[in-house]
Amino acid sequence: YKYTYSVKICPVCREDLVCLPSKVASGLGNLGPLVVCTKVSDNITLLDPRTLRCAFLDARQYWRSGFRSALTSRQLVKYFVFDVEAPVGEATVGGMKYALCYVQIARESDIGKMFYVQTHLGHILKPGDQALGYDIYGANVNDNEMEKYRLSVKNGLPEAILIKK
Repeated sequence: YKYTYSVKICPVCREDLVCLPSKVASGLGNLGPLVVCTKVSDNITLLDPRTLRCAFLDARQYWRSGFRSALTSRQLVKYFVFDVEAPVGEATVGGMKYALCYVQIARESDIGKMFYVQTHLGHILKPGDQALGYDIYGANVNDNEMEKYRLSVKNGLPEAILIKK
């Protein structure tokens, strides 16, 4: 016998940056709205890199809103880490340990322009390291939710969000 299955697969992948719609963010306890997808299985695990808060979305919750990734892992940029402040707070999310801290970074392609950003990678970053992150300062994002969030935030969006060492 031959069978054909039609399956819809979630387009959000691990390490993607997602800008949550306001209804979804408020439904998750005002998470984000800029969050990093840390795991995709039968649930999607989302981490707010600025507060270390985590949320889990099941398939029903995801397909009700159907959001997409604002930036994917193909758009990761290499950064040099120049300074790391002591961790502010720590949390364990899904077996992974994170520590919130402030770091001074610069893009590999533009060392003269320094950024001072908050990151969840305080437990592994040291001065002199290289890290991969999303360049929100120079990114061309075609996402309505990101534009709404950019206009509503007083201090503007963070210049970069680091994802991994």
